[in-house]
Parts: sequence; structure tokens; C-alpha cells
Amino acid sequence: MARWVSGDTRKLGSDMMLVQNLDAGACRIELHLDPERQKTPFNTLPYINLLHGKPGSVPNRTRLNMKWISADKLSIEFPLYGSETILPTIHIDGQPPTTLTPLCQPYSPEFRPPQEGRGFETLRKLAKITGGTERGDISTIWQSLPAQKHMIEISHWLYLLAILTLLIDVLQRRTGIISTLNKPTIPKLTINLKKSPKPTQKKPTKHKTESQNLENIHKAPHQSTKAPEKEPNTISAMQKARQRARHRTKR
Repeated sequence: MARWVSGDTRKLGSDMMLVQNLDAGACRIELHLDPERQKTPFNTLPYINLLHGKPGSVPNRTRLNMKWISADKLSIEFPLYGSETILPTIHIDGQPPTTLTPLCQPYSPEFRPPQEGRGFETLRKLAKITGGTERGDISTIWQSLPAQKHMIEISHWLYLLAILTLLIDVLQRRTGIISTLNKPTIPKLTINLKKSPKPTQKKPTKHKTESQNLENIHKAPHQSTKAPEKEPNTISAMQKARQRARHRTKR
């Protein structure tokens, strides 16, 4: 039982070392490699088969892949819930499976003794330094966020506007429909024609008619006073032509 609880890491090579820690309700497993190694001792990333479960229940199995943290260290971290117990087994390419120490939380994390650099007092100091305030309601955080400029790409909208303007210009040149739509409408005017009374004509007096005749004579001095010649009578001309024809034919 003591060997099982302590775990057995003697199967690993001399250029590897496994470290397992329990901190703040989470288990962290680290694989350290020799910094002076000539090559990486495995071709594929190591992974962990995690056997976990609570007392009185069937345990579950989960597979987790390790990740590079630095050039000489791989790590993985996963949480522990309540009274859960975990038993991790690491699989490394070219090495036999290595079972680590089983872990469980000795008490709930909220009952952990205060540590320097952690806890409510540390948060209060950080808030005082950075200008933060205490938030009892998380939903109010979004309302007090400072406004920031946000750039929006509008080039594609400008391209579409240019194409639309070109099409409208071509339509106007071909059909002229836009100019007819903007042409103002002229209202129809209704004119009431009423019979106006005829002006009364006064008979010209004797002196007025004589003066008008004299003015007409002076205005048209070059007009001839000859009487118009009478147009020849068409019927008499036809009769004379018929008589001539009879005289010639002697009929």
C-alpha cells in the first residue's frame, strides 16, 4: 500500500523526471527533460490516462495530452471536484506506462488557510493600485466598460455604390427616364371666356373723315389710282375659238 501510494517512477530513463503537484484544487503534472540531451527521447507527445471517481461510484477514464511549456518541459493541469480521487498514468513513447501517486483534496479549497499574495486583501490592493472597484453584480461590468474606437471596413460598400452610380448613369443616357421623373408638372389653367359687350362705335364726323383721307393720301403717294382691269371672260374666249374652228372646217 505504501509503494502504491508513493508511486513508482523508476521505470523512466535517467534523462526524464516527473513532478506532480496539487495546488488550489487543481493537479499539475510536469515532465522535465535533460537540457543537455542530444535528441528528444520520444517521437509523439506523451499522454495521461486519468482514472477518477468519487467514493461509492464507478470510476471514469479520461485521456489528456501533454503540451510543451518550454524547450525542456511538458505540462498538463486538470481540476479536482469535491471528494474526487484521481490516479494518473503517463504514457511516453519508448517507455513503459508509469503510474503516479493518487491524489485527492484534503479539504475544500474555500477552507484553505490564507497565503501571502493571495486572497481578498491582495485583490483589494490590486484594485487600489489599478483603480478598480468592487463588483457585487457581474452584469453591471459591461455597462461601465470604457468606450473604444472600432474600425469598420467600408471599402466594399463604396465599390457597390460606384457600380450602382455607373449603372444609373448608363440608364439615364440610354432612356432619359430619370430626367422625366424629375420634370415638374405644369398645372392646367382654366380660362372662363365671358362675352364682353361690344364697344359702341361712334359715327365719324365730317371733319374727322376728311383728315383721315388726307393722311392716307400722304402715306401712300406711290399707289396708282387706275381702276383694275377686268379679267377676260372665259366663256366668250371659248366661243371665239369654236367659230374659228368652224370657219376652218367649213361646217
